[in-house]
Amino acid sequence: MAFTGHAPIPQSLLCQFRKQLTMFNFSANNLTLLSRTECKSCVVFVMKDLHTKRLYRLYDFTKAQTITPDHLWCVSGKVNSADKLYLVIESVKTDAKNRV
Repeated sequence: MAFTGHAPIPQSLLCQFRKQLTMFNFSANNLTLLSRTECKSCVVFVMKDLHTKRLYRLYDFTKAQTITPDHLWCVSGKVNSADKLYLVIESVKTDAKNRV
């Protein structure tokens, strides 16, 4: 009997594999806080990079970050782009190189 193809891969395994492939690191500095919205499962921060003028929607699922508009911030975390683009915060610190 000849081998004619590959065995089908379970959908759950494919989803898990895609999620692992689509996670990567991000970091940004010189960010100022534009808005903060508390949701049921997370806090969403909208921040603006004052150099590039880019806007970031950052998700804090721990609800532990204290980000205020009176400082500039350096943020790092993970990006998940499997279904939607989520910038998930892992660490936040004040930006020592730039000032408001």
